[in-house]
Order: sequence, then C-alpha cells, then structure tokens
Amino acid sequence: APVPLVDVDRAAQANHADPRGMAVENLTQIMLRNREVRVADLIFGAANYDSALRLTLDGQAGKYYFDDATNGDPIGYLESAANDMMIRPNTLTLGPDVWLGIKKNPKVISRLYGSASTRGSARLEDFASEIGVDRILVGMAWKDSAKKGQAGAYARVWGNFAALTRIETGLASTRTVMPTFAMTAQYEGRMAGTYFDPARGKKGVDMLKVTESVKELVAWSAAGYLFSTAVTP
Repeated sequence: APVPLVDVDRAAQANHADPRGMAVENLTQIMLRNREVRVADLIFGAANYDSALRLTLDGQAGKYYFDDATNGDPIGYLESAANDMMIRPNTLTLGPDVWLGIKKNPKVISRLYGSASTRGSARLEDFASEIGVDRILVGMAWKDSAKKGQAGAYARVWGNFAALTRIETGLASTRTVMPTFAMTAQYEGRMAGTYFDPARGKKGVDMLKVTESVKELVAWSAAGYLFSTAVTP
C-alpha cells in the first residue's frame, strides 16, 4: 500500500493517526479476509470429503432440508453423520442461512426444550451440547468479487452447507498421530515492512508491505462429513 509522505506530514501536524499504521492494519484485514475465503472453500468443498461422508439434500425422503418444518430433522441427520465417521467430530461449521433454518426448526426446539416449549429459536450452545460438539462456527462474512471502480458484487463467503469435522487446534507439527480434518501450515510469522519510493508523489511515497507464508491443507478427509444444500435453496 502506498502512503505519500505529504499525508504523513499532514497527519503529524494535525495530530491524527499515522497513515502508515492504518495502511498496515488495512492490508492485514484484507489478507485475513482472503484467508477466510480460502478456508470456506476448503471446509465446504465436497471434493475434500470421502464419498461416503457427504450428502446433498434435495427435499426428498431421507434427504429433507434442515429447515423443513414438517420432515426436517437436523439433529438426527447430524447424529447419524457423526456415527458414520471414524473419529468423533468436535466442530460444526455452518453458513448463516443454515443456522437460521436449524434454530427455528420445530423438531430442534422440541428436542432441546420439550414439546410444549414456546421458544421461537434454539440457542447455539444448547444445540452444540445436544449433538456433542465442542463448538459451532457460523460464518457471517461477505465478499465482493467486483474489481475496483465497478459496482459491488456481494456474496456470502459461507454458503448453504453444514460441515462436521474433527479439528485439532493445538497441532504444533505435521508429525503427529492426532487426526485432524484440516490444518494451516505456516512458515515463520506475519511480517510488515516499509521501503521508500522517491519517484512517486510530491515528496515520495512510503510503500507498506504485509506478508505471511501459510497454506490451508486437508489432512484427513475421513475426519469430516459434509451436508450440501443443507436448507431450502
């Protein structure tokens, strides 16, 4: 990111925040959002799961949508999926529309709070406890695929999927017997640096650069189960 020295001088005179620090923060946020897109594509990528551990719902018998108020049975489907896996999942990852459909499903509310419950929706913590996972992640991010200067083209980063996975967050090395569906390989840490370009701007430009070396990997495809088209499209 280029930061003109004129802007740096003006900010200092007005006692405003250093634009170089703001540039580093903005670059870091862009990097993290790009990484979230990559992770979503990995976790919700059907090709990353064993063929026997993925199911596309279509609203028909045995494949009812999670938001089907009459036939949909999210808890039953997730329990059955977890039972089919070789290792118990500890994480459920959902798109926001999927969680909205699950938490308002009458069968879910009845299972969690009793058939006479008047609750309008289920609590995330109660649902996690019922299906036996440590955490439920609901991805809320959006992405803009339009190029700079064009009208925004926004879409959900986390789509119409539900993924049961075993994720070991404490891995320090790939040389481990701890099974995990996916992991991030990392070389060194995140770094920020500056170099000066005298040819640009009135007084020159500070070029801010933020870098990291990471790669998201599927480590064991049998440690996950994916539901595609989890709610009514």
